[in-house]
Amino acid sequence: MHVVKITLRIYSVFLALLCCLSCSKIEEAGPKVKAPLRSYTITSRLDNKQAGTDSQATGVLKGTYSEVTKLLVYSLEFSVPEPLSVRIDKGAKGAVGVWVSEFAKNAGHAYKSPITGQKKLTSLEERDLLKGIWYISVETSNYKPSEIRGMVTVKLSK
Repeated sequence: MHVVKITLRIYSVFLALLCCLSCSKIEEAGPKVKAPLRSYTITSRLDNKQAGTDSQATGVLKGTYSEVTKLLVYSLEFSVPEPLSVRIDKGAKGAVGVWVSEFAKNAGHAYKSPITGQKKLTSLEERDLLKGIWYISVETSNYKPSEIRGMVTVKLSK
């Protein structure tokens, strides 16, 4: 009788193991489906509120971004008379961020509104842009680190 109980226990454990192994997920080999590549509309409203200054200057960034070409195409208009720096930073709203890129000067060695151009993004830059952690910052001699600034908003194009 004792031998029968031991044998039944061994068979029970064996059957439980067999059931677990046979129920494991078997992956089918086949091509992986990639997500469709998309295009986005990019905007930013620059003002003193986001920069924490008393400046009356404003600015607007309008642009597009394509996952196919990895190109950010932009136009930035602003009312700051003589900016020292016009750049893209990354960071939380209201916090001092980390430098990403500087816009190209368009009037010899000065920034004049509007600034237009394009920038090919790296994979990391694309990720940060789409996560919504980029902001535009305009620095002047009176206001450092920025006179006006605005978070970049990304919307899926239709």
